[in-house]
Amino acid sequence: MWVIVRVSAVRLAAATTLIDYVLVQDPEGKPLPLRNIVVLNIPAKKAGTSEAVTMVFGGFIAEAGVPGPYGVYGPAKITAVAYCAGRQVDDL
Repeated sequence: MWVIVRVSAVRLAAATTLIDYVLVQDPEGKPLPLRNIVVLNIPAKKAGTSEAVTMVFGGFIAEAGVPGPYGVYGPAKITAVAYCAGRQVDDL
């Protein structure tokens, strides 16, 4: 059984992560279209242990990728724009 690790009695430290894939493959190793994923995660640990890990509890992915890794992603249109030293990077 997994339990949520709280930062304090009243605050939960949830996080959001953007994954910008460089390579996506199907189970047979064939390439799939690249997709961005927004991951929602929380610190959790197995009951009876002290080491916390990051547990994915949901997120958003392009409709073609639903339900995504772990089967917990909903459909969304995600656009990533990268900047380096104040200048937009065009080749993402």
